[in-house]
Amino acid sequence: MGYEVVSDHLTLRIRYRSDWFWITHSRCRPGCAHCLAERETPSYTMVFPHWGVFVKHRGQSSVVADCNHVVFFNPHEPYRASHPGALGDDANILTIHPRVLEDALSVWDASAAHRPSRLFDFEDYATDPHTFLLQRVVFDRLATDPLVDPIAIQEATLRLIGAVIDGAYLSRGCRPAPLPDRTARDHMSRSVDVMSILATRFRERISLAELSKLVDCSPFHLCRIFREQTGLSIHRYLNRLRLRAATDELAVNSENMTRMALSFGFSSHSHFSASFRREFGVSPSRVRRAISGGVAREMHEILDRRPERSEAAARSRNRLATLLRDGHAPTMRIAKPVREDEPALLNQLGQGRLMLDPCPYYVSARPTSSQYVRVHHDVASAARAGGGAVE
Repeated sequence: MGYEVVSDHLTLRIRYRSDWFWITHSRCRPGCAHCLAERETPSYTMVFPHWGVFVKHRGQSSVVADCNHVVFFNPHEPYRASHPGALGDDANILTIHPRVLEDALSVWDASAAHRPSRLFDFEDYATDPHTFLLQRVVFDRLATDPLVDPIAIQEATLRLIGAVIDGAYLSRGCRPAPLPDRTARDHMSRSVDVMSILATRFRERISLAELSKLVDCSPFHLCRIFREQTGLSIHRYLNRLRLRAATDELAVNSENMTRMALSFGFSSHSHFSASFRREFGVSPSRVRRAISGGVAREMHEILDRRPERSEAAARSRNRLATLLRDGHAPTMRIAKPVREDEPALLNQLGQGRLMLDPCPYYVSARPTSSQYVRVHHDVASAARAGGGAVE
């Protein structure tokens, strides 16, 4: 989508449009550090700077906009911008439909619906690391992959909006209201409806808007509800359905792999192969050879593969085993115990009480508080095989 030159110092490029949001890239080179002329935005906007800095001045308040912050703009609120050092800035601008923003705010601020012209009640949010990486993945993926799946980018962007709103309220000490039992049952019912629709229509190019209408739920709430109930995004759940159905055709279907990939909703053979490898840890061609009986070795390698051991996880474990064996344990990356009388985590690993999966370089002293640590009753032999006990 082409560039639009707004002035001699500002250039915009629309990267994505949908009914719920627009994503635009801006490039500002003001040539001076002084405040520019007063301006306003026509819609609700989140600005994510990724290079340079500007300062937003509105009334008596001023906020710094750099890569540590998201800056919020209500429609038709006048403001000025200055650029320290006259460097200018590059930023990604997320323009949001009021209905989507109301959905995101409803969990935190019941009064937001009563001020439709000023839904943002704060000026900025200092993003946490997770939210920062999420926005970079969303925006950079759009910049590098023009054929990105619409459901994937829409769901990721709605999730980003929710993460920013959640983080902004949590950083101010707010807590969401608990859901009544009736609402929880409703969430489960809608998730079941979505799974049923996807299971019968996974070969189609079904859109998030169509899904939302079928289950009578806003796209924002649908994405959040489904993830809470299943632990997966809608796009990931749909991809799993497609990939598992594709394994049925790998052995019996001798047609071109590209044609098969397109029939399951993937954009290309490479897209299908990459998704298959991420899901199962092996390429589709290896699975085809294994289940067709052509190469016995392929079958045994797949059968011997531990369920949780993708190729990336295996490489991480091998690296940890080498570090432990050579006496170069990554102590700087492993958290300290909560209590002084607790044994060190490395010793717990050596005694077979902790096993790291899938990433051995971030663990918590409280196993249940981290998704990266799983407690096993009998993993001493596995730990010894990976490098022996740590004294």
